[in-house]
Amino acid sequence: MTGVPPGTRQDPSGTTRPAREAFTRDLGRALRGRRATLGFGLARVAAATGLRPGTLDSYERGAKALAPYRFVPLCRALDLTPHHLLLAAVTGDVVGVLGRHRVLPPLLSVDPRRLPTPVASAPWAGPARAVHLPLAWIQDHADRAGLDAVTVLAHLRPARLPPWTPGPPSSSASREAFTRRLGIRLARARLAHRWTLATTARAVTAASGTPIALSTLHSYESGERAASLHRVVEIARVLGICPAAALIHADRP
Repeated sequence: MTGVPPGTRQDPSGTTRPAREAFTRDLGRALRGRRATLGFGLARVAAATGLRPGTLDSYERGAKALAPYRFVPLCRALDLTPHHLLLAAVTGDVVGVLGRHRVLPPLLSVDPRRLPTPVASAPWAGPARAVHLPLAWIQDHADRAGLDAVTVLAHLRPARLPPWTPGPPSSSASREAFTRRLGIRLARARLAHRWTLATTARAVTAASGTPIALSTLHSYESGERAASLHRVVEIARVLGICPAAALIHADRP
């Protein structure tokens, strides 16, 4: 996406939008598309997730951002992995991602030491341990490194995906418990890098193009404040962890 300002994304029509707005819109498109494919009505999905039909409709239209603690229950109700739903929202390739979500693995495990070229600018650069990344990010690295995706994939190994059980949503996390567990996951990932809050805040700001205050990041980690779903993805990407896996973990009591 050469020439696209930081913090924005260009859709297939050439329209440039704020990244958060594009994410919310494409997530809604994916939710509605998946529901239509299954032949489920708004009322059925809303009842299965404890939502009002009007609220679900506002999520699908992109008029309202989906709260992170609602994300995993919706995935269960729609028999869709969180990995693919996030991938559709992050890339904007809703039709392509949903069309192949039963065919391709949503994530691969990347060992930076096995990649054929330097990865200093890649989101997973630095740690020697393997990290899980969406397929779209593999393609992004291939493009920036001047390689084809097959060459990059030849240097990777299959990932261990978090266990995923589709079907009726569990009566798992309250919003407060979910927010607290997600904050702990983000904090542990930061500490694994031995990064300070200030270092992480600068990295998130640089990567996303949207400033984040140190105090805000601290409130996310402590569970005092809930981050938006889009912000969770941005922070997780900088920390080299899978946002979908973090959300699944936080949903479990």
